Amino acid sequence: MLVSMMNKKEAILIDVRETASYSAGHIFGAINIPHNKMSTRVSELEKYRSKIIVLVDQMGQHAGALGKLLTKDGYKVRRLSGGMTEWTSNSMPTVTGKKD
Repeated sequence: MLVSMMNKKEAILIDVRETASYSAGHIFGAINIPHNKMSTRVSELEKYRSKIIVLVDQMGQHAGALGKLLTKDGYKVRRLSGGMTEWTSNSMPTVTGKKD
């Protein structure tokens, strides 16, 4: 479902893990905004307000709280169930490096 939403340009992926974890392997097209920097970088999401924002973290530990904050701010938010741990355990593709 996530891949379909991204292919249709209905969703934007925000990877909230630390930059080092993101660089080591992330989902193609994901934008890295570490969870501890979201409050100062939330304005970067404004251009995606019409899309569904899918939050990605390692195992779900930060996406829930961030999702609540973004939902309060009027964003349509989902989280990647199981995070990157489940994504990679299902042999889904990742890319390395800082930018796609």
